[in-house]
Amino acid sequence: MIRRFWERCRELPAEAESGQVMVEFALVFPVQLFLTLCVIQFAFLAHATLVVNQAAFLGARAGAVAIADPRVSVPEAGRREAARHVALLTSGDPAFSAGAVPAQGALEWNSRAGRYGYSAERQREAYALLQTTTERRPAGHVVCDVTYDYVMTVPVANHAFAVFGGGGRNVGGIRWTTFRVHRVGFIAAPWTREPLR
Repeated sequence: MIRRFWERCRELPAEAESGQVMVEFALVFPVQLFLTLCVIQFAFLAHATLVVNQAAFLGARAGAVAIADPRVSVPEAGRREAARHVALLTSGDPAFSAGAVPAQGALEWNSRAGRYGYSAERQREAYALLQTTTERRPAGHVVCDVTYDYVMTVPVANHAFAVFGGGGRNVGGIRWTTFRVHRVGFIAAPWTREPLR
């Protein structure tokens, strides 16, 4: 079978190999590569949007729970919970080490097996790229407004998406290509003592 195939290939005329396929490949490959990279970057952005959406909801929930404890600040509880979730999107790049982690904002927790948490670099990066506002509304709701500058990772496609998402951000003296993801989460706090309006 294979021998018959090679014999048929030898019978083809020499002028049939004109290089047309190579020219078509050279024309189509850059476009195909760009579209593939855009699809990959879009998938990362979709994941980041879901993470920030969840961070906004859980930040509002943490703020609602903090109402019952006078030792905990509602805005700080929401910010810490949102930072804990957006830390999933961080890379731990040392360039973010210039930023500071708030005193009450360490992203660590205890369990039976030991102490867990994110590295100091990932914590600094999460807080450097995160902006939150958690507040208690008079109607008995707690609202957490989360804005996160997601650092784009796929080359070439990152600039195409950054045009629509805000462009970039300077952190630690370095210009990062980022896409701004903004989500608002809210939750009712039925245990508040304020009357509903």
